[in-house]
Amino acid sequence: MPNNIIIAINLILLLAAGNASSQAVSSCENSDFEAGNFNGWKGETGTCCPVVTAPSGIVPGRHTIMSGNGTDPNTCDNVHVVAPGGLYSARVGNAQIGAEAEKLTYSITVSPSSALFIYKYAVVLEDPGHPAIEQPRFQIRVVDAMGQLIDPVCGEYTVVASSSLPGFHNCNGIVYKDWTTVGLDLSAYMGQTLSIEFVTGDCTPGGHFGYAYVDAYCSPLQISSTYCSGSLHALLTAPIGFEYLWNTGETTQSINVNNPVGGQTYTCQLRSVTGCIVNISTVLSIADPIADFAIANTCYDNAQFSNTSVAPPHTVLDTFMWDFGDGTTSTEENPRHTFPSVGTYNVSFSISNGIGCASIVNHNVTVFPAPTAAISYPQSPYCTAILSAVPVILTGTNDYLGGTFSSTVGLAINPTTGAILPRSSLPGTYTVTYAIPTTADNCTVPAVTTTVTITAVPMADIRYPDAAYCKDITSVPALLTGTNAYFGGVYNAPFGLAIDGVTGTIDPSKSAAGTYTVTYATPASAGCDSVKATTTITINALPDPQLADGYICVDAEGNTFWNYTLETGLNASDYSFEWYRDTARMASETGNAYEADQIGTYSVVATNIHTGCRSPEVSAEVRQAFTPDNFIAYLGNDFSDNPSLTLIVQGGTGPYLFSIDNGPFEYGNVYTNLSPGTHTIKVTDANQCTDLAKEILILDYPKFFTPNNDGYHDTWNIFRLSNQPNARIYIYDRYGKLLKQISPAEQGWDGSYNGKPMPSEDYWFSVDYQEMDLHGLPEWRKYKSHFSIKR
Repeated sequence: MPNNIIIAINLILLLAAGNASSQAVSSCENSDFEAGNFNGWKGETGTCCPVVTAPSGIVPGRHTIMSGNGTDPNTCDNVHVVAPGGLYSARVGNAQIGAEAEKLTYSITVSPSSALFIYKYAVVLEDPGHPAIEQPRFQIRVVDAMGQLIDPVCGEYTVVASSSLPGFHNCNGIVYKDWTTVGLDLSAYMGQTLSIEFVTGDCTPGGHFGYAYVDAYCSPLQISSTYCSGSLHALLTAPIGFEYLWNTGETTQSINVNNPVGGQTYTCQLRSVTGCIVNISTVLSIADPIADFAIANTCYDNAQFSNTSVAPPHTVLDTFMWDFGDGTTSTEENPRHTFPSVGTYNVSFSISNGIGCASIVNHNVTVFPAPTAAISYPQSPYCTAILSAVPVILTGTNDYLGGTFSSTVGLAINPTTGAILPRSSLPGTYTVTYAIPTTADNCTVPAVTTTVTITAVPMADIRYPDAAYCKDITSVPALLTGTNAYFGGVYNAPFGLAIDGVTGTIDPSKSAAGTYTVTYATPASAGCDSVKATTTITINALPDPQLADGYICVDAEGNTFWNYTLETGLNASDYSFEWYRDTARMASETGNAYEADQIGTYSVVATNIHTGCRSPEVSAEVRQAFTPDNFIAYLGNDFSDNPSLTLIVQGGTGPYLFSIDNGPFEYGNVYTNLSPGTHTIKVTDANQCTDLAKEILILDYPKFFTPNNDGYHDTWNIFRLSNQPNARIYIYDRYGKLLKQISPAEQGWDGSYNGKPMPSEDYWFSVDYQEMDLHGLPEWRKYKSHFSIKR
């Protein structure tokens, strides 16, 4: 390789912090990671050692973009994760273990603008003291398109963890090297594609890590110089990354030439630490700056000036002075200025730099009045249900008409009229811009804006967790879902359903049974009319079983002879039943009625098998009712036209009801106006436990008889006493003479006395007979009256 072709690999130039400068802009796209990503780079992963990798793409955690001001904790926080002067760097590898290896590769096609490749690196290696071939490591290689090193000396740099590495420091058993800058002269490979590889590897046993931080950029391999007429000195700067020897004897990257003379030649020898040498030179030539400016906006209250001066190569203009001809000045490079009024002004612009280069220019500038405009949509927001176009309101001054309207994406707008079509727009809030047309005098003003909101038609859906509820539920919330402005509406339902108009909560316990349509009306808002949503809800009545208190019938000996049936009044085909006695569940009883044979408190719960609704617990008392064994029928006013009957029940529970001759049972126990003859008396009680009956005889006597032997009424007797043969009947004439004594069991008196017929007239009688007293005991009674003989 010719000596003047130097690949300055391994040329390590440590830049002290005090002498570091900002990183130059790279002529190789994203070689410096300043896009914040790995665009242009290729990643590989593999194992170590030796390092063997294969294409894997960028693997997060093993190829990592670094940013910010953080430091690496494994270097005792002495190494920053981003190279000085940059915003981003890349970390190759990581602090994890496992005999891992990583590679980052950047390829360039060498050109004059990329003849110098500058890279920076910082290395962090654990030093476990393994044999060198097993230690963590870092390697840099420069290869051609065939993957071959371009130079065995300058094309490779490898460092293996060791406590004695020159330039490395130690932090708790970890050796590290702070950021180091290296320059590569690639000018001998113009037009060729070269690749720069950065490789890291963990230790072979897999228990210790190795990683590095890298950064890179490209620039031309040349000396930059600054020189213009009138300058007292010229600044010459060589490329970064080398050791320097100027023909002036100076050894710094940049030198100052005092009182420079055009045509003079300056050379600089660049040397790497490996001895690679290259000589570059430059010839001083005068290149004065030429001041000039342009005005982009001629509005008097918004005039925009821009610097269009021409500066010599490698010079920087750093002083600007504007005199606007109205008594005001500015030192900005591209100022915006407001003149006091329209008119023509003489504007002066001067430029200079730090080495004495200067230039000035004057132009007459005419400024004009600017148009003004304002736009609005006064009724915003608008609903997407609106079919017609909505016009814009445009106002302004001067020449403001004829501009164009535009909007952020989603709004249907006419660019000429500014009218919007809500129906064709997406819901959202949009910025509408009106670009005021540039006037004939090149007066441009910023566009004006307004906002307009398009709202979607609200959509609502309401329902309740279940379709039906029993009346024992007290509160059921409405489930409201929807889109857009659907909250805050009103609920209503037909009369009978207890509903909260604000929340939609229903109270089945306060509602009438039935099926209802519940309506929710969304609020009319955001330009959209109210929208209604409906659902149906059924309120089911609770079962209403009925139980009545009752009695079981017990005789005088305490034996139950009649049970009491508890009837619910509900049919068994529609309801199921749970029965309880004295709170204890009778699990086997499931019918709609229960026959009780014991006293106690009985209750029932009925469930509608179709709706699942359960009734409240309904109770009834079952008590004992004792039946009497007899009753007394006491007759009074015998033989009269108004006999009376008093019925007295002996024992039992009562109350009692009485019936005569199968008539209705009544509570009264005294009867009058009874007809003579035999009557059937029945006794029961309110509990239907008593069933007693007996016959009584209401006495009377014949009021006359006709003893004419015609076979009809030929004798007289009180025949109704025929069951009392011991009764005695005495017959008297009107003077009290005893005519005859007869027995009710006999045939009776034939109307004669001593064989002679008695005349037709009244006769008297008396009768001694027995009846029951008020205690049910027999007593003798006497009755007197009269009758007639009719012949």
